[in-house]
Amino acid sequence: MEPANPYESSSKPASSAGSYGGHPRTNGLAIAGFVLGLLSVTLGCVSCPPLFSIPGLIFSMIGRNQIRETGEDGRGLAVTGMILSGISLAFLVFAIALYVGLLAAGMLSEKYKP
Repeated sequence: MEPANPYESSSKPASSAGSYGGHPRTNGLAIAGFVLGLLSVTLGCVSCPPLFSIPGLIFSMIGRNQIRETGEDGRGLAVTGMILSGISLAFLVFAIALYVGLLAAGMLSEKYKP
């Protein structure tokens, strides 16, 4: 029997697992989507909500699709990022609709005095 050649390449493909026990790595877009979703809920009330919520929603959706294809971790982060970004966008739509409704009713004009 021939000894195994130590310089021969392995037939196994390289995995994306880290060096700590083969645990798959977390998807970066899922992390970014979660962080932007969290910022859109916390800072969105103070600053411009679409600045964080729209990219957060997009990054989370792309990250979730990549997780399905590659088997990486981070599905929960991606879903949470989508939920938080969606809440922020829904609040923005509600605030705009309320403002337009009050403006149409004349309650925001200077002539309106209760």
